Amino acid sequence: MNAFPRLFVWFNAILFASVGVGFLVAPEFFGAWVELELSSDTARTDVRAVYGGLDLGMGLFLLWCGADPERTRAGIAAATLGVVGLAFGRTLGSAIDGLSAANALFLAIELTCAAGGLVAWRLHRTPHVT
Repeated sequence: MNAFPRLFVWFNAILFASVGVGFLVAPEFFGAWVELELSSDTARTDVRAVYGGLDLGMGLFLLWCGADPERTRAGIAAATLGVVGLAFGRTLGSAIDGLSAANALFLAIELTCAAGGLVAWRLHRTPHVT
């Protein structure tokens, strides 16, 4: 069995969970990466919830998927669709507002992860139930 599909799920689990924890613990520091100005308690809490909590939840789901070979395919799908959604939103935003250097970097990362997901999907073999 090819190890890449499960490694893909684990890599994305760590990536999503790390981003989530970062935004939960230090929203202003990580928000500055994308020029977010968090000028109120409401703004900081919302960033913690959306960037922190949602990413952490995705990371935990992917960790759960990566822990069992029978859930690998679900993890591949979730990670791939997640980064495709991010890439779509970033592409749309860049088409409307212009492509900054930071957005170009994040888009390249997202598209690379999406391509990795397609490779992982192709390489993954669902166990046959007999």
